[in-house]
Amino acid sequence: MEYYWDIKKITKQKNAIQELINNNQSLKEEEIENLEIELEEIEDLESALFPDKKTSSFLEEKYMDENHQLPLANYNNYLGIPTDIRNIILGSIDCFKNYYDTYDSIELPQLNLSDQELVDMSDNFFQWLSNKNYLKLYRKYTNPSNHLLQFFPLSDSFIRGITSFLYYPTYTPYFSIYRDHTIEDFHTLNHEIAHGIYSVNDFYSIQPPYYLKEVEGHFFNYLSGKYLINKIDNRIIRTIEYLDWITQFDNIIIMYVFQLSIQLIENKKEITGDSIQRLLKRNKLTIIANDDILEQSLLEDPMVTANSSLSYLTSLDLEAIYEQDPEYAFYLLEGIRNNKTNDIFSNLRENKITFMDDGYQNLQKKMKTFGKFIL
Repeated sequence: MEYYWDIKKITKQKNAIQELINNNQSLKEEEIENLEIELEEIEDLESALFPDKKTSSFLEEKYMDENHQLPLANYNNYLGIPTDIRNIILGSIDCFKNYYDTYDSIELPQLNLSDQELVDMSDNFFQWLSNKNYLKLYRKYTNPSNHLLQFFPLSDSFIRGITSFLYYPTYTPYFSIYRDHTIEDFHTLNHEIAHGIYSVNDFYSIQPPYYLKEVEGHFFNYLSGKYLINKIDNRIIRTIEYLDWITQFDNIIIMYVFQLSIQLIENKKEITGDSIQRLLKRNKLTIIANDDILEQSLLEDPMVTANSSLSYLTSLDLEAIYEQDPEYAFYLLEGIRNNKTNDIFSNLRENKITFMDDGYQNLQKKMKTFGKFIL
């Protein structure tokens, strides 16, 4: 079977949305904004299908001007993150004192599964899960006749998967899976399908600035590893988990370095790798913040890193609960993702997520697992 999007259907939907926007006399401003978001999603789908027509947003990767100022958009986005969310994520930085990252470059063995074999493997995973409604939705999303799933070679950007949501005229998730033919393809497919499952008819929870929209993805990464125990070499499973951990470690560091950059600007000092390193040392952190990390912290959208970090910290608590009571962990995840209020932390506490109050215990446990990881 072939897995591909129906470009005619996508184009038809794009034209219908554009026509609605053009004839917007009866639409509210919020409805128009949502339709414009959908148009952007469709343009992303078209860019994936026709990469030669894609225009890069990083043609000028100039992250500091001659006055050494922060990029204005990212600076505003950072200040737009609620203070309590920033403080909770940045509060985890104390866990990294005396932490030495041994990560350099890790290559996973090739599996060389066909697209269909990968889909079948994930079908078995969703059969293994206790909630059979997930299996029903998985089969709907991966049914080739629905044209919602397409595979691509892993690109230079290293984006492994994207779920694009279209809500006109009906909820439709489109899944892009970028393959390198390792077991990470399995995790990626499960991760992205989880986004489709948990965002059904919930347009607002997947739009920025909602800061927990990656929690189901991280949790399903963990579940994918649990499923693979006794099926493949345990060292490979631990390597996948380690790679996910390193990504989140980097996200927290990136956000912290951005905060340090703001401090430098406020004190009218130049932003350099050396000046950042001095601040890290002053705060008794052994992290090496070289120029690459500095550039990454200034280029990446802080809202994206905040979402990933907060979601990961939440998932760690869910994973600990799952070890004791799997059904309860799924119940709590549903409660977290069905939150309709702006009070994220009250919602998390109601759903037994306590990393904000317990000194990031599960993060520290994870660090002990991987502090001296060697493949």
